[in-house]
Amino acid sequence: TQSTWGRISGAMRLMIYEEWLESPNREDLTEEEERKLVMDVVKFAFKCAEKIKLPTPLLAKAIHIFHAFSKTTPFREFKRELYISVCEFIIAKYEKLFPNTLDECIKMYLYVMQSKGPKPFEEKYEVYKPDQKTLATMKEKFLDAELHILQTLGFDLDIVTPYTYIELFKKYPGIEERTLFKMASTFVNDSYYTNICLYFEPVVIAMACIYLAAHFIFKLELPSFDGKPWFKFLAEDLEFAAIEECSRYVKRYLENAVSKA
Repeated sequence: TQSTWGRISGAMRLMIYEEWLESPNREDLTEEEERKLVMDVVKFAFKCAEKIKLPTPLLAKAIHIFHAFSKTTPFREFKRELYISVCEFIIAKYEKLFPNTLDECIKMYLYVMQSKGPKPFEEKYEVYKPDQKTLATMKEKFLDAELHILQTLGFDLDIVTPYTYIELFKKYPGIEERTLFKMASTFVNDSYYTNICLYFEPVVIAMACIYLAAHFIFKLELPSFDGKPWFKFLAEDLEFAAIEECSRYVKRYLENAVSKA
């Protein structure tokens, strides 16, 4: 029988409830207005990631960086679309995804930004090429924003995502419904439209999304193993109360998204 794995070492510092209450945007925006702006930024990030084929777990790290940065810096002080694109640039550069990561991410940003306007580019993304003057201007903006983000976060890019734990949980014995994990990963994707990654450990978010998929979609009761509850499989000290609380936040987002669709 598989033993517990424990937490993966290294992760950004979690914020506490008092920090959550002290949003730097509260002077200018209501909580609902802030939530909508964040959702718009994350949608933009997904469109950008599609252009450069950024894998979802790496996109999640970029969005995590943006959430952490925006919890310390009011939206009025930076351009949201630019900064989320720079977060993707930071991750792409760190992972060495492209021969010229900066140029590729600038191209991505300009193309998706133009697509938002009344006159999107006629040429396909693959053949689009920014002119040299625009490229030079944007390089300066990207590098300035990169330094701003990294300094604000204390150069802390040690991020573990919930996808890692979902992959580990696939080894859990006795689960025949394998599409459960695909649905749980979809719920993790959805969770990044909120900033719960700042307040719950990635293992808790992963377990919450597995719980939602099992309980509400597949109507399954997850079996115990070695006489222990399922949520102890990856870490002995996990408590169901934290998983249940986290699942409520994800479920609330899903219900709001469906009601506004």
